[in-house]
Amino acid sequence: MSEELMLEENKEKKTPQENFITLRNFRKSPEVENFYRFISENDLRREAQMILEVITSKIAQKKKKKSRKIQ
Repeated sequence: MSEELMLEENKEKKTPQENFITLRNFRKSPEVENFYRFISENDLRREAQMILEVITSKIAQKKKKKSRKIQ
């Protein structure tokens, strides 16, 4: 049981390198590369673009609301 607790604690601890993510590092990360590959192999570019457009519009709306509250 103590081994399980130690494993959980080690999972929660992150090294400084894991916390420091730049845009370049993000694009080169294995998870993102696998995601891009999945999109490409399954011809999901149109669907992925639609999803990203929805996400960016939601973010823009939130930013717009925050800027209105500040003024």
